[in-house]
Amino acid sequence: MSRRILQICPHDVSPFGELCHRYELAAQSLGIEMTTVFLGPTEGTAEVPERVSYLNLDDLADTTAIRRGLAGLSRETWDMVICHRYRPYWAIARSPLADNLCVVVAHEFGLMARRQRRWNRRLFASKMHFAGVSPQVAEELRAGPKQEPIVLPNVLDVPASAAGLLSRSDALAALELPEGPLTVGVVGRIHYKKRPKLSAEAFARFAQKTSNSRLVFLGGGDTRELPQADNIFYLGQIPQAQKYFRAFDVLLHPVQIEAFGMVVLEAMYAGVPVVTLPQGGPRYVLDELGVYPSEDSPQGFADALMKAVELDRDKLLQQGRLRIDQHFSIAALARSLDHVLTAYRPR
Repeated sequence: MSRRILQICPHDVSPFGELCHRYELAAQSLGIEMTTVFLGPTEGTAEVPERVSYLNLDDLADTTAIRRGLAGLSRETWDMVICHRYRPYWAIARSPLADNLCVVVAHEFGLMARRQRRWNRRLFASKMHFAGVSPQVAEELRAGPKQEPIVLPNVLDVPASAAGLLSRSDALAALELPEGPLTVGVVGRIHYKKRPKLSAEAFARFAQKTSNSRLVFLGGGDTRELPQADNIFYLGQIPQAQKYFRAFDVLLHPVQIEAFGMVVLEAMYAGVPVVTLPQGGPRYVLDELGVYPSEDSPQGFADALMKAVELDRDKLLQQGRLRIDQHFSIAALARSLDHVLTAYRPR
């Protein structure tokens, strides 16, 4: 009888539809059949698993409705049940699904920050295992000093990424940007946590020494309080933004607290230098390939931008692709899943 994994995720909103598909590909490479359930309705995400169903729940806080929707699957035996984020975990913690090997994947810091959640973990779900998308997140979830932190990182589907990545000229044309200026990219929703003002301030200092340059934001959000200038472009939300990364000479990513950093991983695959803080998920993804500011300030990031544009792009691309193959590919995720299935299988 073939092995079977059930994965449950709140929704297929990007990047979760894509990530669940990549889990499915990793399982298939091991000869494992994976079934995916999204609790909410589809958001029309292009890349989702093949074996997928939707509970179409309007209220994802209704754990009773979730358990009811999963009742049929609860009567089946699974080699592993994967819960992405908190809501699926708490819904099944007191259901028959919890009798299987269950792994809860935290995609952010603070999954168990609330006292009630920690209490519930001890009381109802002590036998469940917790994984983080980076070692830092996994360490935060470790129940005791002798417990091994489980890391299940986000990964790329390398063949799909290769097929979708546009050349620099094609990417610029698609974004309706003229050839010529050195381009600093910022990718992600425009939100204060992403620190867009710091990006603009750092770029202004960088541009004083690099006159033929521009700053390009890819991401939706309110830009009214951000600087408006001829060399700053706010292009809004761009679907599948990773396709256009070769339009950038450097990616600026000043986020302070981030569990992983999918944008950083996609930039590394495209061979684009990344300027970011040396901590959390981005540091885990990039390791020595990142360009890190000496201080967390506009000037610190401006100086790091100057260093980044001087890097050998061909060498960076080669090293980045090797790092992805080793740590952030479908094959790497498959190895991690196989380890969990072997090391944590109920005796």
